[in-house]
Amino acid sequence: MPVMLMGEGMIRLLQIVLSIAHLPQGILLIDEIESGLHYSALPNLWQIVASLATEQDTQVVATTHSYECIATAAEFFQKEQPEALRVYRLDRGDGSTQVATYDTELLMTALEVNFEIR
Repeated sequence: MPVMLMGEGMIRLLQIVLSIAHLPQGILLIDEIESGLHYSALPNLWQIVASLATEQDTQVVATTHSYECIATAAEFFQKEQPEALRVYRLDRGDGSTQVATYDTELLMTALEVNFEIR
């Protein structure tokens, strides 16, 4: 089946996979990583991205506004590679921007108490 007939989600995943494969020992920036993907595909997305990025020694920096995407990433990385995930949240106020940093453990705690992490 031609890739173009497989749908936007499959094309998006293929773009990400090929980009990681093309950047061994590099840094890949992905805006809105979940774009075009159904939320049910997010566990597979994180498994594929983490596996390939580790294999290629590529750092992936991804943005999202999706709570489900962040929560799914936290669950995956907590089980598989807890040291490999960092989430940075930008807070604006009083004319300045503050950066809140979450490791996997802190992120899981924030999710458990329904703290706004986006």
